Amino acid sequence: MKEKIGKAQVALEDDIPSLKKALNGPNSEEWLEAMQTEYNALLKNQAWKLVKRPKDKNSIGSKWVLRTKYNADGSIALTKSSSCCKRIRANT
Repeated sequence: MKEKIGKAQVALEDDIPSLKKALNGPNSEEWLEAMQTEYNALLKNQAWKLVKRPKDKNSIGSKWVLRTKYNADGSIALTKSSSCCKRIRANT
């Protein structure tokens, strides 16, 4: 059991950088690599297809969510990025 706890990875909520800070910070290459990995996975899994937007429809925006995961000893385990849809508001 102790071995499993020692290998735990933790993401801290207050350690979520903005995209601008991440890409201009000291770990920018790691963030770019994490984003490229996520983008390649989305393409490989055919998560979307590019189509012409109809004039009477709005598009849905997206944003990058960045997280740093740490090992139990406090060292960085990985930098992870996800592309997520922005909130959709219903017209009521």
